[in-house]
Amino acid sequence: LFLLSLAYAWMARPAADPATSPMIQMGRTSLFLYWVHVELAYGIFSYPIKGKMPFWAAMVAFVAFSIAMLWLSYAKDRLVARWTAAPMRTARA
Repeated sequence: LFLLSLAYAWMARPAADPATSPMIQMGRTSLFLYWVHVELAYGIFSYPIKGKMPFWAAMVAFVAFSIAMLWLSYAKDRLVARWTAAPMRTARA
């Protein structure tokens, strides 16, 4: 609940620019981020550390994971923009 309060305060601030908001960015790419999150959180990559981290390490990992997801969201948008802006190549006959 505390984090939701912080997210609301971040979005309600007077100088908020919706185009650059991390909350809106993650919301626009939420399906992609969900897919990646499921693979990383429940897949083979997390199996060795499941249930073995102390609370403080889990919180550090959560913050790092959240930042990585935000970065991945921006990288995906840039890649899609570059891909859609590229000229269409025609097949040779």
